[in-house]
This record gives sequence, structure tokens and C-alpha cells, in this order.
Amino acid sequence: MFLFALLQGGITQKLSAFSVHLKEKKRDVVFLDTPGHAAFTAMRSYGAKATDVVVLVVALDDGVRPQTREAAKIAKDMGCTLVVAVNKMDKIADPDERNQARLNLLTELTACDVVAEEFGGDIQVVGISGKTGMGLPELLDSILLQVMCAALCILYIMCWRQPPPPPITLVYPP
Repeated sequence: MFLFALLQGGITQKLSAFSVHLKEKKRDVVFLDTPGHAAFTAMRSYGAKATDVVVLVVALDDGVRPQTREAAKIAKDMGCTLVVAVNKMDKIADPDERNQARLNLLTELTACDVVAEEFGGDIQVVGISGKTGMGLPELLDSILLQVMCAALCILYIMCWRQPPPPPITLVYPP
């Protein structure tokens, strides 16, 4: 009962799904929201099995927590594409302090084998604010880009594995 009372108020406590329709892109994006609390490991693992892209949301002011490490490991183990959303980017007003906090966070993520593109890795990192909506269009673009890249890779693999077409013999009239 005490844990339930503490976690009330905007914190995910169950697996849920919701859809966002992107009019300009004529697409729907479906999100599976899994709890971040350490007690919900099995639920996060189940959610990772059902996704194309895992969005790892990390609060700028919290840094990498044990459940962040665990969620990153689950995504890697499942072979999921990963995008990192750094939330609460609006909380630090000074741009220099905000950039330093972001770099510290990216360094912490690197220790979890989540290496950002700007550090030479393959993980896109997008700064967002759930409060103001800052960065959410960029986050959606990153998600769609990852989905399209995965679809192209699958198409390439399918084409590559097919046997080559038979040779064409041209017969000219004598």
C-alpha cells in the first residue's frame, strides 16, 4: 500500500499502449509504456519483445539509475533498436550547465554500452521536455528514421538471400 501511494501521480505502473497519429507523415506510431521501477523487470522485458524501437527515457537531473542500466541491457539482449530521450531538458536554464549535464549523462550511458552518435556510437539521443513539449517532434522523427532503417535492412537481407535470377538468353533471328 505504501509503495502504491508513493508511485501515484503520472508514474507508469502497468504495461499500457497508446497511439499517436502523425498527420504530416500520414502514419501512426504506437507506444508501449512500461514501468521504470526496478520491481517491473519482467514487464519491461515483455514490452521489449513486442517493439521495433525502444525509447529509453532518462531524466537529465537523475542520470543513469539501476533500472536505466537494466532497461538498456534488456533492449540490447532482445536486439532492439534503441533511441535515448533525455527528459527534463527545460529544468536547467543555463545552456552551458545543461550541455555539461547532458555530456555527463552521455558518459554515464556509455558505461552501460549505450554509446551516442556524437560519441562515435549508433544510438540517437534526443533532448526533450515532457512538460513543455520541446524536442518531441525530433524524437518522433528519430523513431521513424530507425523504423525505416530497420525496414530497409530487412528488405536488403531478403533480396540478398534470394537466389540470383536465371541468365537471360537472347535469341536473334538468323
